Amino acid sequence: MKANPGIAKVCGLLLLSCVVGDAQSKRRSVTQRAGSSESTRGRKLIETVKTSNGREIQLFDDLTYKVIGSAQRSQAAIELRVRAGMITKQGAVQAVSQTQFKIFSEDIKPLLSMINDREGKPMNIFTFYIYRRALEKLKPITLTTFTTDAQGNGLSHVPRSDKPSYIYGRFSIGGSSCVWYIEFTSTEDTSFVLDNSNSALCE
Repeated sequence: MKANPGIAKVCGLLLLSCVVGDAQSKRRSVTQRAGSSESTRGRKLIETVKTSNGREIQLFDDLTYKVIGSAQRSQAAIELRVRAGMITKQGAVQAVSQTQFKIFSEDIKPLLSMINDREGKPMNIFTFYIYRRALEKLKPITLTTFTTDAQGNGLSHVPRSDKPSYIYGRFSIGGSSCVWYIEFTSTEDTSFVLDNSNSALCE
């Protein structure tokens, strides 16, 4: 019996499609594995692209890429970016590097005023961080924490809310220190430049 030419042609096209699709899939898999590597040795960064779902994709000259950040950022959260620096007593400009910042859902001052330090005095935003008891009391209203990088840049995601939130951070170096305590409303993506001018105290 002779094979139907039409059927033979369709089968041939289907086979070719499967082979091409499999080859493309393998190429994508190899590229993704290479791009997901933490090492950028031997590669040159060409461009960084930010996607609508919160990812940052770094594109390299060897056609690989690296994905940074969560693709699952909730629509109920906003992005908070910080760039922090200070001018020391000696007049030097210093990045607030490797420093942990806390974000609170409420103003911590009223709560701290009800907690006494070792001398029996009410605590405040300038001293509470050295007392474990105060830190424990603040846990229920601590939304998140993040740590700045070597250049003083920090990134965090905060639940979207019409109520004020508060960002706290403290940095010391060479006898100079700054404390930041800033109120903000987390209704949309927000960025701050933190320096001596908007600190609660610099000395």
